Amino acid sequence: MERHRPLLPTQPLRGLFVLTQLRIVDVGIIESVELSLTPGLNVLTGETGAGKSMIISAAGLLRGGRASTELVRKGADEAVIEALFDLRRLPLQRALLADQGLPADGDDLLIRRVVARSGRSKIWVNGSICTAAVLGRVTAGLLEVSGQHEHQSLSDRQKQRELLDALALSDKQRGAMAEAFQAVKEAAARLAGTRLDDRQRVERSDYLRFQLQELERAELREGEDVELEADIGRLRCASDLVSAAAAAERALYSDDGSICEGVATHYRRLAELASVDAELEPLAAQLEEARVLLEDAALSLGRYADGVELDPSQLEVVEERLSLLHRLRRKYSGSLAEIIERTAQMRQELDELDSLDSRREELEAELRAAREAASVVATRISTLRRRAAGKLSAQLGERLAELSMKDARMAVAVGPRPPQKGDEEALVYRLGRSGTRGREAKRLAADGWDRVEFTVATNAGEDPRPIGKIASGGELSRLMLALRQVLGEDAPAGTSIFDEVDAGIGGATADVVGRSLAAVAQHRQVLVVTHLPQVAAHGARHFHIGKARVGRRTVTTAQTLEGDTRVEELARMLAGSEVTAAARDNARGLLDAAAAETRPASARRSRRKKADLSAS
Repeated sequence: MERHRPLLPTQPLRGLFVLTQLRIVDVGIIESVELSLTPGLNVLTGETGAGKSMIISAAGLLRGGRASTELVRKGADEAVIEALFDLRRLPLQRALLADQGLPADGDDLLIRRVVARSGRSKIWVNGSICTAAVLGRVTAGLLEVSGQHEHQSLSDRQKQRELLDALALSDKQRGAMAEAFQAVKEAAARLAGTRLDDRQRVERSDYLRFQLQELERAELREGEDVELEADIGRLRCASDLVSAAAAAERALYSDDGSICEGVATHYRRLAELASVDAELEPLAAQLEEARVLLEDAALSLGRYADGVELDPSQLEVVEERLSLLHRLRRKYSGSLAEIIERTAQMRQELDELDSLDSRREELEAELRAAREAASVVATRISTLRRRAAGKLSAQLGERLAELSMKDARMAVAVGPRPPQKGDEEALVYRLGRSGTRGREAKRLAADGWDRVEFTVATNAGEDPRPIGKIASGGELSRLMLALRQVLGEDAPAGTSIFDEVDAGIGGATADVVGRSLAAVAQHRQVLVVTHLPQVAAHGARHFHIGKARVGRRTVTTAQTLEGDTRVEELARMLAGSEVTAAARDNARGLLDAAAAETRPASARRSRRKKADLSAS
């Protein structure tokens, strides 16, 4: 019947279409099953032992958990789990992929995990191989599995804090805390750079002073070594230089019958004859020019010869200076220009060491200011968390009572995060006056200084204990369902998988569980295994998981139910093996009632309570 087609939520689905395809091959009795999921609530029903919980266990491997070779189907070499996620409305998830060094270009996330019978497991994310730890980080915000063996989201304290923060804090407040924490880290790092002990500082200062005394006393000048090498060449040949210059001067000018004198004589004779033949006039002029040039050269040679020092001691001085420069170049492994630059750097370092005390005082003041600012933000966040924790505990109690856990008491404790060995001292805050014994200490992190822990007592008279140590699989699923109801649209988009959520309940409580699941599915995708028709009737998509004999083997089958086939399955769940007309009528009634629940009362109450929480 057309009105009994799968129900889709009437309100807009904001980013809920997360897990679109799930394919499982050779896991347990499953030979090959593929589920095409829809936004909202997806339900799995079928006879006991058909493989419904095996599907949940296989999906749990997408969280990066340890894979057992017992999962591999008999006769197969390996088990394969593949999942396709839609990331179009999850830009932060794409950024996370990039941070992990994984491909993040498209809108899809394809995960493939292979468990070999030999015990080796391989994982691919968007075609790139990765480790189980990386897979866990990638899917932590996408997928949570609640059941007998899968309760990471509830037992992990970091996840518990994130669940509380979804109600208690805004993105702006979380960002302010992260910035304040980073400011403390940076201030502490700057101060740590100045914390040489006194002995190291004295030794370094003495070493720098010794080197600077040597270098500054040398009064180095760039290019001086090249100049000195040229000077040494001249000093070693000084007598030859003087002799040659003096001889040339005499030949040109000073001696009787010198070259200049002969040129002058020939010039005068040609000048006289130029009156007879005018062609001699320019030639005579050239001789006169040559005489002038030769006289200038002779005068310069005379001055050069007079200026050359013949003092042997000067050569010794220059050689000693050049030897010093060569020794410094070898010692400091560089040119004079590089040594001069290094001298300036050492002088600056020595000045900084000498002024270290005053600089350290400035940096200590900066660190104190950063710690005080972070303390203000962390204190405010602690107050908001404690306020939200009390209201969350009360709301969870109401939800759990509706889910047939009336004696359950859920407590959300917010206390100081204790420091660990090796923590940076700047991140540890100690309460009480200095010198007081047993002072409480807490460690700052990017999320504040609180440790959040969810505890539960499932029976009257019991003390609350950590969730993972006390709750059964069905109770874990209902605890997570209650949490998801309270969080509603405040929680980030993702997929929640529930197994055994309806264990041990029936009647009116079963309908409450169904409506609660539908309410959660308004804000995130849900996949649930159920044995109750009151729950299954609320599904937006209904899968029947069956088993069939193929030869001598039993295999799991999966069928999407619509219209009459869905009515028939709900009737079977109501009546058992013999389906009657009355059972079919009751099944149609359940579907009609679920269709009318476009906005369940439980969801309306949850929204009102969250509004009260936000207002407070």
